[in-house]
Amino acid sequence: MQQLTRMLLACVLLVGCSVGGAQPAALTSEPLPTPTPTPPLAASARSTATPESTVSPSLPSPTLPAHSLPASPSPRAVESSATPAPEQQEFSINLYREGAFISQYTKYWCLPAAMQTMINMLAEGEPDTSRETQERLYWQARELSTETLRPNGKGAQPEGWANSLNAEGYGPYSVHVEPTLKEAVALAARQLRLTGKPVGLLTWRGAHSWSMSGFEATADPALTDDFEVTGVWIQDVWWPRVSTIWGESPEPNSLIAMDDLGEDLRRYRRPGRTFPDKDGQYVLIIPLEETAG
Repeated sequence: MQQLTRMLLACVLLVGCSVGGAQPAALTSEPLPTPTPTPPLAASARSTATPESTVSPSLPSPTLPAHSLPASPSPRAVESSATPAPEQQEFSINLYREGAFISQYTKYWCLPAAMQTMINMLAEGEPDTSRETQERLYWQARELSTETLRPNGKGAQPEGWANSLNAEGYGPYSVHVEPTLKEAVALAARQLRLTGKPVGLLTWRGAHSWSMSGFEATADPALTDDFEVTGVWIQDVWWPRVSTIWGESPEPNSLIAMDDLGEDLRRYRRPGRTFPDKDGQYVLIIPLEETAG
């Protein structure tokens, strides 16, 4: 009897240890580590194999459930992350080359000096900055100017500028006018881009000549009409002089912002003279696209 009692007591103690020795996870005082999610493919493979087996490489891959497939990006998301189209990208061009600039040799040779600077950008070989060439271009421009040119006066007309460039073999160039500064600069930028040739600008109300060698814009004028010019590269042949009316001239190959360009590029108006085809307009010497045949 005493031996039977000992045996029963031993069984009770054995059962009590097996239950209380491993408590449920919810009752433990230490936090449990966050489980790492199992990839859908591995979970599916485990569900089809016994604990003692492995998935054979020859078995077909299980099909992913529809909800686990990556969602296709919406058209709006693709558009927002895509690189802007070429016609929507900012654009910059400058035809100026080292040594092309030449200052005017006399105070009334601005037009031939601007023309000489333009030719130096277009011609092959070393730039020609000689006084002899500038004087020759001056008399040629006077000869090819309109009949409104005063016979005994100084300077030359815009028509003489364009006609002389054509006579030198760098045309076709033409005199053109626009009613607003924005339209004038946009036209100048478009023609420079399409032809690869610089543009002439009549500044200081027609009393002075600049050459425009390039520009910066919000888009490429060769690809779209939806662009705005933000700045232009100019060559002011009055430099390094200082005008008592217009102030100090910018250095050669200066980038002038559109907000500042209007200080010098003004509507055409010559004192004591009338030019119905130019007065009140912005006057340009623009390169034209050559026509076939």
